[in-house]
Amino acid sequence: MKARKICPLATRIKKMMQTDDDVGKISQATPILIGRAMEMFLEKLCTQAINVAQSRQAKTLNPSHLKAAVGADKTMDFLAELVASAPDLPPPDAEGEVGPKPIKRRKTNDLGEALGSPTGGRGGGRGAAAAAAVAAVAAGEDGEEPPPKKRGRPPKAPAAAAASAPPWRHHRRP
Repeated sequence: MKARKICPLATRIKKMMQTDDDVGKISQATPILIGRAMEMFLEKLCTQAINVAQSRQAKTLNPSHLKAAVGADKTMDFLAELVASAPDLPPPDAEGEVGPKPIKRRKTNDLGEALGSPTGGRGGGRGAAAAAAVAAVAAGEDGEEPPPKKRGRPPKAPAAAAASAPPWRHHRRP
């Protein structure tokens, strides 16, 4: 069983450090410490961006939220050039607050009865109301219900049909 690494990015960090000619030997703890510092930095940046997004009731984190988080924290001023190309956040009152959400209407048949499942689920198939409407139309003016549809396998074909079929189609095992 493999031992779990303390910092999974340590080997990548060490390889990047070794690409520089000015860097000589690298102690074992150095890539681990740099990796941990990167994790802490990203955690802080993401937490601040999430706070900005949540304060605006946004469901998706986007570059504008990162830009606002960088602009709000003085310690992250060095990132200002990187996020400068991201669009600015709109004013708080203009962001998505158009009004209440529209009410979704249920599909109905010609008789005004709701289609779909009676519980209002996502079915989309024929619900009890639609099945009742179809049965009423099928019954016709007589008021008689049609015979129920048979389920299962269709009956076997007569022997004459089996005889006309090619021999390889109906191979019987002894």
